[in-house]
Amino acid sequence: MARTRTRNENAVPIRRAALSDSKRRERRERYQDLKNELATTQNIFAASAREIAKKYGRTERWTKRQVLMSTVTKHRKPNVWNAFVRDKLNACNKGRAIGHRVLLPDFLREQGDRLKTEYERLTSAEKKAYREELLTLREERSTMKARDNPKGCSNRSTISLWKAEERCESNSLIHAACSPESDQFASACARTGCEGFFIAVRGAIEDYHEPQAAYTKGAAGFVRDVLKMEPGILTLKFESNVVSSAAVEIQVPEAPAKFNKTQAISSARGLLQQTLNEILRRRDCRAVPKGKEKEIKMNYDNYEAKIVEKYGVALVGFPCKLTNPANLGRTHLQQVIRAFDDGTCHWKKLSKPELDMRIKQNKERQAAGEQIYKARKVASRKQRGDPKSAEMIEEEHEDGEQREELNGTELSQMMYLWRK
Repeated sequence: MARTRTRNENAVPIRRAALSDSKRRERRERYQDLKNELATTQNIFAASAREIAKKYGRTERWTKRQVLMSTVTKHRKPNVWNAFVRDKLNACNKGRAIGHRVLLPDFLREQGDRLKTEYERLTSAEKKAYREELLTLREERSTMKARDNPKGCSNRSTISLWKAEERCESNSLIHAACSPESDQFASACARTGCEGFFIAVRGAIEDYHEPQAAYTKGAAGFVRDVLKMEPGILTLKFESNVVSSAAVEIQVPEAPAKFNKTQAISSARGLLQQTLNEILRRRDCRAVPKGKEKEIKMNYDNYEAKIVEKYGVALVGFPCKLTNPANLGRTHLQQVIRAFDDGTCHWKKLSKPELDMRIKQNKERQAAGEQIYKARKVASRKQRGDPKSAEMIEEEHEDGEQREELNGTELSQMMYLWRK
């Protein structure tokens, strides 16, 4: 039965009391304030939309629509059927590569009847679980997460440098050329939220490269406010410092140090000699008498005879074939230095049985043809007492006769003067 509303004909209509002048004035002022605040809000909204559109390269109309749609649009309630179909489709495509997955229209066309039957058998608890899962997924998608854009990263790595003298009126980039490259740089900074500057100058006075630099707006403001100078002046000062003799080379963190083979050879020799001297000064070796600063040189060519068999010590843990460090390459030199630093390579005192066994093995290896004992080179000497040439002998005799004649004349003159 439909409800009906009866009207009392005898009832007196209620009328509002007339407003006083003060009330009317108050309402008029309140209405005027409302109009002013609405106009101010509209101006602020238009200015904010204009700034956002300029910052991200969008139109002002599109930006306003996005803001208004986000405030008006209401999300509908989660649909359990959609969540159920989504779960079944993901289970069907599990393990399939991209390009070989089943599409939603084909899946519904082929499995529609079976899906309806299974959906009707769902309990209220299962439907509630699907609904909560859909709400969680919607919340995750609505929350924007800041992540590094791969496209932005690739653009950052391929950004070229621009001349410091050129200027651009853009708000995103300062001291960069107005070119497609500057637009890419500004776009990359906008997507990734990065602020910074790039400076590249010549490394020596002989180079003729012009200074290249690019500054973002935030970086240029930092240079002006904190360093109290223009970005172009900073670029020129950096160039002056680099090419001058007062420039200091700064090692980049985690960068590999430059390899110096001469220094590496000297370090390897020093470590070998130092550790050898330390073990030979020990009490159990007594190779160097106490109180004497005698140093036994390392013998690389005749190591077994002059070091091992003579002093009873052996080198353990050497990473390569024992030879003069000057004959080693870069990899082996680094391995030798690293082995001495971490203690894996060291000198060891051989016991009497170990030394006898070592000598026996050396002799067997020498007999087998391996050169263990290297013979010492004998320096060739000139033979003494060789007869001189005839010309030299004749000249010497003539000089001797003249010397004898001179000596006799001088002697006779002296005797004559003495007699007088």
